[in-house]
Amino acid sequence: MSDAENQRLEYVTTPRTLDEELKRKARGDRGCLGDALSAVGAFVAFGLGVTASLGVTPMGWALVPVGVLIAGFVIGTRSQSRSGKLRTKALERGPLALGAVLRAEDYLYSEGKRAGRAAVFFFASGSERLDAQETTSQARRVLQIATSRMEEPWARLISGAQPFGFESVPPEVLGHEDAYVADVVIYPGLLDEGALPPSEASIRVIVSPTEGFVEHV
Repeated sequence: MSDAENQRLEYVTTPRTLDEELKRKARGDRGCLGDALSAVGAFVAFGLGVTASLGVTPMGWALVPVGVLIAGFVIGTRSQSRSGKLRTKALERGPLALGAVLRAEDYLYSEGKRAGRAAVFFFASGSERLDAQETTSQARRVLQIATSRMEEPWARLISGAQPFGFESVPPEVLGHEDAYVADVVIYPGLLDEGALPPSEASIRVIVSPTEGFVEHV
């Protein structure tokens, strides 16, 4: 058995110990607000610094955007810390599932290194969670039913009308309480052939429905 296969088997058991790959995935997101404030603060501070050096504006004015830059940095750092804790918990305790790819960026079907987004169907509990055949079979049903329920978030996610999200498939659709469609970033380096197969592609994901978290592993 290969090292990669051994690693994937280890992911089945929870709580799992994070290897180097999962530790990288556990790094939190800084969030848009903090980065936006920092960028605006830096830009305005630079502009006021230039005008102050020319004697057009008082030097003290440059302190205001510097304060905005610092505030943005603090907000981003706190956001990253909170996000990192949530991601670490999900990666340690979230169940491993087999996901069926319903829709993906075209270039993911050709060998390459560029990551891309895909709409993926999976079960987060039950024997179906790691049953590739059953997941693929139910994914076909989901695709068919979605065409008549396009007003619902999970169906819009499949069609691409809603590009991002982690949506529950209503129990009456498949008779399962824990079925989902989610927007997933797929990494070609984690695929067996470096690309998705042309049909009925499946990937391994770690999921945490309560956090709206899903990660390709």
